[in-house]
Amino acid sequence: MGARDRSGPVKFLRLQADRNCADGAPDAFDGEAASQPLGAQHCFAIEMGLDDAFAASQNGPPVAFGLTWPSAVALDCDPNTVGLSDQIVTGCQPIHAPNSFTTNPLCPAPNNLYTLPNPGLPFDLDWPPIRCVLARTTASGNVATAGFNTRMFQDSTSPLCPADAPGFVAGGNWATENNADDTWVYPNLNTNDPRVVLIPTLTSMGLGNGNETVPIDSIVRFYVSGWGRIAGNGSLTMEDPCPGNTPPSDLTVLTSGAFVFWGHLIP
Repeated sequence: MGARDRSGPVKFLRLQADRNCADGAPDAFDGEAASQPLGAQHCFAIEMGLDDAFAASQNGPPVAFGLTWPSAVALDCDPNTVGLSDQIVTGCQPIHAPNSFTTNPLCPAPNNLYTLPNPGLPFDLDWPPIRCVLARTTASGNVATAGFNTRMFQDSTSPLCPADAPGFVAGGNWATENNADDTWVYPNLNTNDPRVVLIPTLTSMGLGNGNETVPIDSIVRFYVSGWGRIAGNGSLTMEDPCPGNTPPSDLTVLTSGAFVFWGHLIP
């Protein structure tokens, strides 16, 4: 069993095996993953349990995502919306979904990713939705900051947190702005809240060096409670002007110059 100070939100890992996975999908796990017979096709899977995977309230431990890195690599998920800042503001219009991880290669070439109705073999049986995302070397922390500022406050350079008021106020953090009694109780999130976003998460393959396609591991729904950048001395410079945006305690381990945002996973 994991402890938060040693393994973060990971509470347990369990290896399981399927002795009959000829169909390509492990679906009949047994409890003997460390001792499987020879001469048969096996599948293995790791089950992971997370502490506070979904937020029960605004007081739960926040989760952080890195959006850009010093090499300026970031995701590009809409061929018709140019630039990371505008994509943060408007979201990505093409429908994306998790990769099946059954094709070789896993993703089309960058110039063929958004070819309709599909990018050809071996993807035509599993496409659409789009199951990969572009990683480009055309983004910076400044661009990401401008996008978040515009999405939340319609001001790219000098945003102000909206004044606290009864009921929902767009841009304000949920701890003070989402309910008339100033108390967030899941699932009472306003449907127009710009802090609710859908995020494609990636496998451990990461973003690579940019200008390539990367398979999507999952799509998560996320409430953004703060954002900022890692300074040269490893400290975090918070750029969300609203109160109540306390970041995770371990962000300083990230690379200097990275742009990060944090908040809560929500169903």
